[in-house]
Amino acid sequence: MRVHPFMFLLNPHKPSKIHQLRDGTAMSHLISAHEARGLARMPEIFNSKDATWNRGWFSEDWLLTATRLPLSDRKNEQRKIIQRSGSEMENAFLNRAFAYFAYLERGRATLTREMWKALDLQNRSDIEYYYYKRNCLLFRDIYASTEAKREEVPNAVPWHSVGYVLSDQLWAGGPFFRACFSMDGETNLGFCYLLRTRHPELLDGLGLSIVEISGMIPRERQSLSFIDTWETYVRLDHVRTTTPPPATMEEACRPPLLCGPDFLAAYEGRWDVPRNEPSAS
Repeated sequence: MRVHPFMFLLNPHKPSKIHQLRDGTAMSHLISAHEARGLARMPEIFNSKDATWNRGWFSEDWLLTATRLPLSDRKNEQRKIIQRSGSEMENAFLNRAFAYFAYLERGRATLTREMWKALDLQNRSDIEYYYYKRNCLLFRDIYASTEAKREEVPNAVPWHSVGYVLSDQLWAGGPFFRACFSMDGETNLGFCYLLRTRHPELLDGLGLSIVEISGMIPRERQSLSFIDTWETYVRLDHVRTTTPPPATMEEACRPPLLCGPDFLAAYEGRWDVPRNEPSAS
């Protein structure tokens, strides 16, 4: 089997240099973990607006990304956005991810109803990293230890975040994809490091895995070894949706929406989800 690093550009709509990529160091940890599991590394693929499928790929090929998927990012959001390229490859990633996430952007992650029913702590189904004054679980990013960040999200659980591993087939008979990400760049790097060193089993199989992360980033650091002190709790382990993948490549590559059908119910609080339970190990 082969693994293709799928790299998001800083700005997919402007000319960029080949090193101007998102989450390159995080990707290096993921590639190392996949090579250790017997996959052959292939050249990087850039998620530019013209990225198209190589007809020579095999159905057992994997496309791997270490960047949060921009399912619901919009220019007027208060947190940082990841711009969509609009490529057919990106479209296929996002359309399949909507079988697991009802909404996903920098400040909020909401699972589909099917996924939250599988969680051991169901209040992890709707998490915010910015205070929208809603009744849901609030986390602060691990890096957000400054006084300003504590004021921004005053009631949040401090120094907690969540990492996601989403693995599935893009369409029937087509290649597979795996997206490993957290909500901010520093936590994302730490999470991918931990997938290589502590949780490589999450890089096998299909479905959604969710890992709750607790730790701190020291002010002065000379290596990533401090990540070894972070605590992790696997809250969801390879749960696959019952929604089948698209039947054809053309269906998989259709332009995606900004949110899934379950999002309105979640936003209006019509789920029986205990939102404000304290963090528990």
